[in-house]
Amino acid sequence: MIRDFHYHQTNPQRQRWNCLEYLDEKKFGTVIDIGYLENNWSTPWVTHYVNLGHVKDTTKHAFIGNISQYDIWDRLLKYVEEHGKFDFSICTHTLEDISSPQLVCELLPRISKEGYIAVPSKYRELTRRESRTVGMGYQGLIHHRWVFNKEGDSFVGYPKIALLEYMDFDSTFESMFYLDEFNFFWTDEFELKILDNDMLGGNCFGIRDSYKRLLDSPSERDSAVNDSIINGGTGLQV
Repeated sequence: MIRDFHYHQTNPQRQRWNCLEYLDEKKFGTVIDIGYLENNWSTPWVTHYVNLGHVKDTTKHAFIGNISQYDIWDRLLKYVEEHGKFDFSICTHTLEDISSPQLVCELLPRISKEGYIAVPSKYRELTRRESRTVGMGYQGLIHHRWVFNKEGDSFVGYPKIALLEYMDFDSTFESMFYLDEFNFFWTDEFELKILDNDMLGGNCFGIRDSYKRLLDSPSERDSAVNDSIINGGTGLQV
């Protein structure tokens, strides 16, 4: 079950405050970070991590491998079979970088009881802020493969295809750019759905119309969100 969808404004003083408060409250015995970076915001709570290479912190149990491939998950599942599921898992700003985010989301509930997901918001991924600094004109962050959206109670992934460069999201999303992260908690199980059942078939107009769903958003609440930010808030629950 997915709960507590939020769009957050990046704030170094309160980065992922909702997850930090939850970790501090629960004091989990085992926490695994998928895509862990050393000296990360999650470091005080993490007991195990998964990454492509080792970090210097030898106090944590490391699983080294590519999370888009089954090999690392086979090792994780074997470990869980021997030791039980992790109490909590963290996966932040990782799904957008990899080829198979659906595989990760399918297997996370098999290794942990609950968890926290954070990805760049569509407001960051579909505006040209980064490209303006380098003069190249592309949308979003150049190394990302996916845009993620909340649709009803579902978490949906949109492949970043060439079509996006020819659609105008800036005029709608520019005022929402400060809400640059999208995050949520999950318990027991959850699913990442891929746009149109992972089949980009049909004609160009049909595909364009599918991507227009990204424009459906809490944008009608812009004024309320802006008031929240002005009055010291850090984001929007949706």
